[in-house]
Amino acid sequence: MSLVITPYEGHRRRVRWMEAIEAERLQVPIPDARDAVARATSLTPSQLENIRKGKLKDLYGGMKRRIDLAFIAFAQKEIGNLGHELLLAEASARGVDPSVVEKAQASIDALEQLIAEARAAGITVPPKPHAALEAPSC
Repeated sequence: MSLVITPYEGHRRRVRWMEAIEAERLQVPIPDARDAVARATSLTPSQLENIRKGKLKDLYGGMKRRIDLAFIAFAQKEIGNLGHELLLAEASARGVDPSVVEKAQASIDALEQLIAEARAAGITVPPKPHAALEAPSC
């Protein structure tokens, strides 16, 4: 297996992550999930495949921005899903393995860090979908 380094490696990783998340959600192989990711990014499935495989010389036009915005939307959705799972685990604390709760919280923290980095890079990020679940700060 050869290591492919591209000038857009971060975007390549984001595409791979979105495809993996969507494949897991739909319970289908990654190539089958690519259509949903293509719709979310407004790119074609073949463009996503070429990005994933590192076959493009560079991302042109608004491709980077579309990938960034779709990645943020996917990450926020995943944060919401993990937050919901964490609330369910906390609500039914009897018999719940503490490592599962800790793993969910670590995933939430990691995704929130990615969104913070995107905001710091100047990417507009919509509000968190699970903001209503958080206690108001005083």
